[in-house]
Amino acid sequence: MPKNYFRKDELIEKAWCDKTDFNSIKETDNLNENEVKKILRKTLKKKSYVIWRKRVAKIKSNRKFNKLF
Repeated sequence: MPKNYFRKDELIEKAWCDKTDFNSIKETDNLNENEVKKILRKTLKKKSYVIWRKRVAKIKSNRKFNKLF
């Protein structure tokens, strides 16, 4: 199995994890938020990508709200 395929698999796993944010992915994989979105858009099925984006948006808004208090 090619090494790139395994790294994409790891990246998808990190991105799906609710506890991992884009800053953590940036530190470990040196990919910014837009690059992660682009890779997941190409790799995931359309419906899976849409579901993931909704989850990420919800988690980001919750984190911003929690920082206020």
